[in-house]
Amino acid sequence: MSENKINNDVLGTTDAARCTLHAVPISIFILIDALGWEYIKNRPFLNDIAVTKMPVKSILGFSSGVIPSILTGKYPQEHKHWSLYYYSSKTSPFRWTKALLWLPDSILNTRLTRKVIEEISKRLMGYTGYFETYLIPIRQLYLFDICEKKNIYAPKGVGETKSIFDLLKKNKVDYKAFNYPLKDKEIIAQAKESLAKNKSSFYFIYFSGAD
Repeated sequence: MSENKINNDVLGTTDAARCTLHAVPISIFILIDALGWEYIKNRPFLNDIAVTKMPVKSILGFSSGVIPSILTGKYPQEHKHWSLYYYSSKTSPFRWTKALLWLPDSILNTRLTRKVIEEISKRLMGYTGYFETYLIPIRQLYLFDICEKKNIYAPKGVGETKSIFDLLKKNKVDYKAFNYPLKDKEIIAQAKESLAKNKSSFYFIYFSGAD
């Protein structure tokens, strides 16, 4: 999104007007998960500010590989993020769950059990990245590790590969990133509040609700 052009429908007219008086130019980048070309090519989506629209080629796969490529400009074989999970029983953060396998499936496979396992595993390993266990049977979890161990929307979030957030930190740019696990409505509210304070010059906003 070009400098100082803010969608009034998202931020509100008052907030948009206030931002035009911002002492420092504002750059706002919005990533909407699953909003593909087929959805918008025949629709009047942001026509007032997005005057150039076209399909783009992207890598195949889940967001765990695509988004790091967007943030780094690198292919998955370079930034080392691809599938959300990979086979590695020796490094799995879920190794401790083998002690639970005596429990019946009626208990193991509940949403509550999965959330408890996720939270305990995050705390044990110090992980700050995104992952959910709904794709893998609980009885096989101990065989897998996750690729997104750190928050990818922060410096050093994509391992040794530099992302836009590493460059922002290096250049001492005051930035804000709003993303999952916040809901889209929460992100809009927090972004509007931050813009009203006229402090940051760079905003990265990731909406996951469409997906």
